[in-house]
Amino acid sequence: MLLLGPLYHLHNKADRLSALTEAARVVRPGGLVAAAAISRYSPLLDYIATTGITEPAIQDGVRNTLDQGRYAG
Repeated sequence: MLLLGPLYHLHNKADRLSALTEAARVVRPGGLVAAAAISRYSPLLDYIATTGITEPAIQDGVRNTLDQGRYAG
């Protein structure tokens, strides 16, 4: 079973654990559950790699993402 999208939409740890527990429950016996998540640091790394973080609006957005633990877009 492959989980590529659900985890980064679930902000609460309990919800992420519930999704992983459910995936483990429904996968066939001996099957594999593979999951991917997006780090709260990804916007910062993306801005550094592409446009830089010299603009105040970008700095504020990155700071907010790091403080809140979620990317607001």
